[in-house]
Amino acid sequence: MDKIDKSDFRRVILETHSQFDYGIKQAKDSKIEESGFDSIVVCGMGGSQMPGYFLNSLINTKGLPVFNHANYGIPEKLTKKPLFIATSFSGNTEETLDSYENIKKQGHSVIVFSNGGKLEELARENNDVLVSYEIKDPNFQPRCATPMTTSAMATVLENSSLAQNAIADLQKTAGFLKELKEEKLEKEGGQIAESIGDRI
Repeated sequence: MDKIDKSDFRRVILETHSQFDYGIKQAKDSKIEESGFDSIVVCGMGGSQMPGYFLNSLINTKGLPVFNHANYGIPEKLTKKPLFIATSFSGNTEETLDSYENIKKQGHSVIVFSNGGKLEELARENNDVLVSYEIKDPNFQPRCATPMTTSAMATVLENSSLAQNAIADLQKTAGFLKELKEEKLEKEGGQIAESIGDRI
């Protein structure tokens, strides 16, 4: 298996449940002190942006609409008091850095989620609310960080009274995943792969 799965991707998948708790742990002391927000805008690309869709569909953000922005800059049309989330696992995503600069230039509030890079550096310089993941595993794929990032975002929002029951719901999801039998799942996965065969 090691010859095929050189980045130990199987282990990462099997440990998905632990990402929920890790994201909650990393964000447990983080919150934004301001209030009166009337929307949430998630700025990120690819896998880093995925949590924005989960916030919108799975997490009770107390009626606040959640918008996703996957581009340079920030949306032209905004509510009166948006709360921005700038998210980049590497911290060096060009579009997200540009969004962050525009957020700061226009004086909006922002919470930053990153695993280092320029974005984390700027957030520290500007004393922004920051959640840093501190994952040093070189084999870890950023696209696998969705459960962790979603949990971290939900935790900050709940700490800031902008979401409710989010942490408990995510912990239930983690518990469900932990109880799944990997042997059964891998057997089913093998059967699906065989049925697909050499088709795309």
